[in-house]
Amino acid sequence: MIQVKAEHKTKGTIFGKPMKLADLQPARQITYNNRVRPTKSEEAVDDFEISVVPDYMWDWKMRPDNGDLLGLSGTKPCVYLFKGSTLGSDDYSNLPSFDLPGLAVAACWKQFGDRNYWIVLCSDDNRAHVIDADAVSMLDPIKLDARNFSKDPSITTSSNPKDPFVYFCGDNNRKLRAIDLRSMTDSGAITEKFYDSCHISPNGDIITVSNGNNSEHLAVTRGLDGVAPKVGKLSRDSRQFWDGWIDPLQEYAQSGNGIRRNEGDEGVVATLGGGEIAFYFAGQPVVAEINKTDPTGSRSKNGYLQFWSLDTGESLGKKQMLPGVFVEEGFPRDVNPTKRLTYSRRRGLFADESNGSIVLAVNNQIYHRPIASLDFPDHRRLVPRFGQTTFQVGVESVLEIQAANPEVKITYQALAPGMEQDEKGLKWRPTANAIGDHTVTMTMSYGDQSRVIEIPIEVVSPYLTLPIEVRDFLISPRADFCVAWAGDPRRTRESDPPKLALISLRDKTQVKQADIAHPIMKAVLLGTQLVTWTPENREHLSVYDLRSLAVVKTILAPDGIETFDTDGKVLRIQCERSIETYNAKSLTRISSESKRPFGSQPARSSVIYLDGTLDKGVFRDVHDGKPMLFVTPGQIYVHGVRRFDLVPEGSTQFLRTVSADTSPFKDEQHRPVEMIYIDQSSIPDSSLRVSLWMQTTTNERTLRLALLTAEGAIAGVPICREPREGTKPEIMPALQTASKTVYIASGQRLYRWNQPESLDMPFVDIELDSKPYFVPRQSEFVLRGRSPKLEHQVVGGKAPYEFTLFTDVGGMDLDPTTGAISINSKELSERLAQSRASIFSLYKDGGTFEVQLEKAADQRKDEFEQMTGQKAKGFPTAIPIKIKAVDQNGDIAQLDYYVMFDLPLGEIIRMRKALGK
Repeated sequence: MIQVKAEHKTKGTIFGKPMKLADLQPARQITYNNRVRPTKSEEAVDDFEISVVPDYMWDWKMRPDNGDLLGLSGTKPCVYLFKGSTLGSDDYSNLPSFDLPGLAVAACWKQFGDRNYWIVLCSDDNRAHVIDADAVSMLDPIKLDARNFSKDPSITTSSNPKDPFVYFCGDNNRKLRAIDLRSMTDSGAITEKFYDSCHISPNGDIITVSNGNNSEHLAVTRGLDGVAPKVGKLSRDSRQFWDGWIDPLQEYAQSGNGIRRNEGDEGVVATLGGGEIAFYFAGQPVVAEINKTDPTGSRSKNGYLQFWSLDTGESLGKKQMLPGVFVEEGFPRDVNPTKRLTYSRRRGLFADESNGSIVLAVNNQIYHRPIASLDFPDHRRLVPRFGQTTFQVGVESVLEIQAANPEVKITYQALAPGMEQDEKGLKWRPTANAIGDHTVTMTMSYGDQSRVIEIPIEVVSPYLTLPIEVRDFLISPRADFCVAWAGDPRRTRESDPPKLALISLRDKTQVKQADIAHPIMKAVLLGTQLVTWTPENREHLSVYDLRSLAVVKTILAPDGIETFDTDGKVLRIQCERSIETYNAKSLTRISSESKRPFGSQPARSSVIYLDGTLDKGVFRDVHDGKPMLFVTPGQIYVHGVRRFDLVPEGSTQFLRTVSADTSPFKDEQHRPVEMIYIDQSSIPDSSLRVSLWMQTTTNERTLRLALLTAEGAIAGVPICREPREGTKPEIMPALQTASKTVYIASGQRLYRWNQPESLDMPFVDIELDSKPYFVPRQSEFVLRGRSPKLEHQVVGGKAPYEFTLFTDVGGMDLDPTTGAISINSKELSERLAQSRASIFSLYKDGGTFEVQLEKAADQRKDEFEQMTGQKAKGFPTAIPIKIKAVDQNGDIAQLDYYVMFDLPLGEIIRMRKALGK
């Protein structure tokens, strides 16, 4: 019996339980306050320092690399620039200001190349005003093909210095628009939909837009490569799109007002309010928030600045008392008698890491305090820093581990076999038996503090880096080279260009690649030639010479090609109405057969369960190709209004699906969203058959080989775990076998797994049959005779079972204890004939009823014969069977399939006459 280790450790065990700030403090109630200057009693609350500036600002923006502030005046058509290095000096006599044609309504800072800019939008104006932030000078405004701004547009830009675009929307211009800083021009609207706000990711590749309470994520598919920006809707889970990291260890990420940990799918761990920010200081991520001294608002309007640790949820340092002007929201009415009355005053709370200070700017006052004076405890947590945690079989690597504080002592409690400690961390050359997940346990200690940490590590199969993103591939019979191709026939050439590559598996430096005219859907190897087929050219095959990667021959077929294969001696092409056979060496035609023998062509599908293969709606035995279930009816008419496909084309459903709840590969944090079997092959010179099991979560996908022995034992071997990229379309991995070796292509990596001499691996058994399921085999494919019977078998679970039939056709009786269905052919025939007669009576064109009926029957007879191997004499009809079984534990098994019925034409005509039509 093969034993497989199915345990999957969760990354991120070094973190504690998620914490929400709302759980740590009383709810705050905001009360309007129109006072500007603190009273004397308020100033006496604490020793804070406040600078007064010469104008009232309605909004503030900070430049993160040097702490400069841009103040948007609430009373004058201008903006002010405050140097971050001089904040708190109270000397603003030479404060730079820039006149504008209207009140500033939105602004942002942008670095492009080696230049830094402030971009400002004004009311009653349709231009973008650009300030050179380094030269402190106004540049020529950018004329926008947009309406005049009035009050509050949304503007955003990334921190990527290679991204030349600034985006804005909302206000009077609700379409998302872009400004190009290379040419200082308007790039125009890039969406047709309207939005109120926009926010871009740090790299500039994802834009989050919203309209009211609805938000969506747009991928920037163009814009960073020298052309105008173009966006498309993303299909990935929105939880993975975040603004950037709070800490240098990249453990906490922020988007808008939400903060999450980088590991797992636990979602938001803290939510920031309007007066809160998150930053990194003294070895820990910190949240700064503003609270009122009296939350009820009935007494003092004072407040305080409080700091919390994101790790522990505990307060840090002392509360910094604040006057009411810094606590209240809303613009004071006695300051601005102009139309700015309708606007909200915005409070600017910033962590100026370049100058090591906390800055709070409101109205005409700036609160400035060095972070070092806040008395944070030194290294409140013991922080590990470690490098790459993935090891490759047969390659010696070092897992670098160090502490944020060099005085912290690190000791190890559990190491994998063969792993050694060295001066940088842990050194290891894992063997093939170590493929999978492992955990290193260590203790960090500093003074009287200590912390036990588990570091998850992974061992992957050896892999070869390929020059292309592989769509599929083939391995030569002697396993000396690999031919791979890229390009999805369902996508445009621009987004996924078709390519062909030849890679030597003996000399890895020998690599060829070339662009090709059409994407490859299917291919076979014939010596040094590759025969390919694409849906764009259904009636011919292209033959590539692998020495030049060029097309050297075209094979024309008499009609549309459905599939083709080779045994090394001949190339057999299966067309819609014939089978063409060619000499594999000379590629000259040998024979042409007008009829296709039933079951002679073993099918290969990209969606296969280990017990069989799917061939155009027929589930076949993997050994002899004989049909086991009719799971889709093809073009044959289905009785009843609703039809179902148990395994629709291109789906990821199976005749027996292992659910996430019962899967032995279950991970409590990384819940699988889909589990897919891909391909199935026999390993040459081996009794094993293999399939590829892909398990995906929001952030990563895991590949395992599923092994099936001749005795029926099923096991899984870990291959790799890879991160998922949210902005790229998912490319399915592919599997091939050659010379006792299994090859798996995933993206640009080609993994290999060699079958060991002994399969006695130290893994746990996989139990797939703990729940009941139907044996995927129907007892009858065509109902004939007076009293046919459909038998069903259930295994697994706890017997006895109780059966229920959900097929309402008539003429069918179910035995609830055995699951057998007895059929009265006469009653069934009458019901089906009545249904057919009613349907065909609705057709007014195409001749008499009898002519239409015979024509419709003739159109289905070939497919009926291909599926059943029997000739149809009447009207082919598919009857859906849906049966369920419940075991003693309450677990449910279900089987859906079709059984065929050759309904006599005379019965339908007789029934039509009986209906009086």
